[in-house]
Amino acid sequence: MATQGEILQIHVWNQKQKWLELTAEFQDISNDYIRKKFRIPYPQIEKFKNPLDPEQLIGQKVEFCLLPQSYQPLQIRLLPTDKTKLEFFHSKSALFFSQNQLWSLHYQGIHIKSSVCTFTVQEIQFVRSTENSDFHLDFYCPEYCDFQIPSTIGNFAEFEQALFECFKDIEFDHYQKLKYSNQPQHIKIWQCQPALLPTIEKRKVIKDFELSLGLIFIITIVIVFILIFSAHHFIGLSLLFFAIVALISIYFYNLSSKRLFDYHQDAQL
Repeated sequence: MATQGEILQIHVWNQKQKWLELTAEFQDISNDYIRKKFRIPYPQIEKFKNPLDPEQLIGQKVEFCLLPQSYQPLQIRLLPTDKTKLEFFHSKSALFFSQNQLWSLHYQGIHIKSSVCTFTVQEIQFVRSTENSDFHLDFYCPEYCDFQIPSTIGNFAEFEQALFECFKDIEFDHYQKLKYSNQPQHIKIWQCQPALLPTIEKRKVIKDFELSLGLIFIITIVIVFILIFSAHHFIGLSLLFFAIVALISIYFYNLSSKRLFDYHQDAQL
């Protein structure tokens, strides 16, 4: 079941085994308030660089996903009230596929509710509602919940670096003018062109692409066996190794960079 609650007490933080024991209060399915001690993975982020102070989690509102009878936690996410204490975290799909990243916000090592995969973003808007230095960026996605990054987060400069790494079409000078204008703004600064394919069509494109790569791999295997049986063992095994590396690289690069889908969209115009 999904429910909301509040962290009341921190008991033990085992930094070596990366778990945290805490007491939280939440509502059950009968709307009765229950206090229970939990042990959760902590921090929830694999590569965490900043110092943590779990005592600061006391009093924070959280969202729990619990088993209905035992109330064992399946997931816990923070519902932050002060966005200035949030920090940006991103992880890449692979070392050299920078276009596809998973973005999230966290507070003291626990994720907040929303996150976004940059591959699914269709539109980015710059929003400043009042005449001050604070603003936020809204990310609109068809398959994820819409995602928002406020300029008040602790490591906003790190977010900006990831932003321009993933969305190279954003005009840097235009963004800088908006950032330092201190005027109310609500402007679209990036849009996916062309629009993403519907999910069913996207799966068909991926399936056709995988079949093509599979056919190439089968042909390569046949050539390798011919070379091996003709006493060219080293050449055959070398060809097999390079073919596997090349096909895997082509597969993941096309999926993460959207070029595969863009090609098929252009063909339909």
